[in-house]
Amino acid sequence: MNVNGKLHEITNIPLFISSYLANPAHPNPASFKPMSEAQIYLGTDFPAGFTNSFIPGFSFQAKTDATGAFTIFVPDGFPATIKAFLLATHMIMKVLPPLNVPIFAPVYRSQTFQFSQINSKVQDIFVIRTEGTTQQSFSQAQINEMTTNIRQQMHLDSLSAFINDGFIGITGQDQGATLKADLFLSPFTGPDLNSFISEKVDNIDIDLPGPDFIVGLFVSKDEIAKQFRQGIHNMMPSLNTQIIDRIQKDFGMLITQLEKSTNSKVTMTFEKLRFPVVETRIIGPFTIKTRAIVPDLFVGISRKLFS
Repeated sequence: MNVNGKLHEITNIPLFISSYLANPAHPNPASFKPMSEAQIYLGTDFPAGFTNSFIPGFSFQAKTDATGAFTIFVPDGFPATIKAFLLATHMIMKVLPPLNVPIFAPVYRSQTFQFSQINSKVQDIFVIRTEGTTQQSFSQAQINEMTTNIRQQMHLDSLSAFINDGFIGITGQDQGATLKADLFLSPFTGPDLNSFISEKVDNIDIDLPGPDFIVGLFVSKDEIAKQFRQGIHNMMPSLNTQIIDRIQKDFGMLITQLEKSTNSKVTMTFEKLRFPVVETRIIGPFTIKTRAIVPDLFVGISRKLFS
């Protein structure tokens, strides 16, 4: 059994929309170009479910050719109830010699489908790249609000979080103990199309007010770290909702027209996150830079394959 497809990047949005609405099977070829040398993954939930990592668990993969075409060879014999989804990535940079390691970023995720739905028809996938702006981003004010909620949930004496270049630095205090951690955010590449960001709390350091062997009887570092990660995780759905709302406003009728034409919602995938400086203040000898978290993303058509 083979999964056959072509990956295209839309270059003329108005022309593509008008031609796609007129004939979804044959939009104007002048409105898009092939995405060559992209990596395509067929992730499956066999045998233990989908994994939350950049490369899907138990995946098959292929590379697109100069025309954007790809074929993923899948062994026969899989149970028909096994679910799968397509993840497409493209190269955004190469690590300098001597390594020459390509760095890929996600551009498309499909809705899940069952192996029994796979057929030989070529699946045309079209993606639209849109660069984020500081008006459509996570602001320091939003991070402050998120941090306040986490502090209240965890009953900490204090908690603060500041956007740095590439991560969020977090500090807190409770009953004399000082907590430090880094929150790393990255594009979500799993099949849950309502999620756009993966979060990871790392570099956790808890400085206890006294010798660890004494204070440790009353304070568990592992439990504090667990609650801290969960507090961050619990805040992500509300942030994801804000992202969806902003993207909908950005595309306006584009999404509405395409969804009506395809009788299916489009799919949205974050390509990467940027951390630009949006304000600089000089207070005495100190320069304070305020950053935002800006997502660059792709809108994909169609969301549902093999229909």
